[in-house]
Amino acid sequence: LSLKNDDCDIAVVAGASLISRPETYLGMVHSGMIASDGKCYAFDQRANGLIPGEAVAVIILRKFSIAEKENNRIYAKILGTGINYDGKTNGITAPNGKAQAELYRKLYRKIGICTKEIEYIISHGTGTKLGDPIEMNALDEVFREDDCPPGNCAVTSVKPNIGHTLAASGIVNVISLVMAMRHKLI
Repeated sequence: LSLKNDDCDIAVVAGASLISRPETYLGMVHSGMIASDGKCYAFDQRANGLIPGEAVAVIILRKFSIAEKENNRIYAKILGTGINYDGKTNGITAPNGKAQAELYRKLYRKIGICTKEIEYIISHGTGTKLGDPIEMNALDEVFREDDCPPGNCAVTSVKPNIGHTLAASGIVNVISLVMAMRHKLI
């Protein structure tokens, strides 16, 4: 927002998540959040919980026109952002599907994009039997509204590869998406 409002020329965006106390991990175990077999299966019938991961991730943002003018290395252009409030849910592992679908609709309208133009999404996909289907159903609902044909968009999650980086997961997803585009490899 600071870039958009011309409050700054460069923004440093970072996320960090470190599990420094055993009580944090043990709390996740006791709540039933952790995968019993030590593997994360996002969007899979074998899904049985998440695997925590640690990350410190940073990106530098500039207005596109300034970065282009100053010949900065540009990895991606962010067209828009959105945020929502889930409202009442069945708990931390159960997002609100209606709120997610509405966020997708609002964001796609705001940036003027049709779902038929979207080829790849890095989702939250935590590997839980409850949360992952809610997320996929919200995406499916919004994509069907545009008559987007099945198989038009790849959907993945980084969590089976590096775990759920908790507070850093948003920025980790952005970096993963940018690297996939840069290397043309999912």
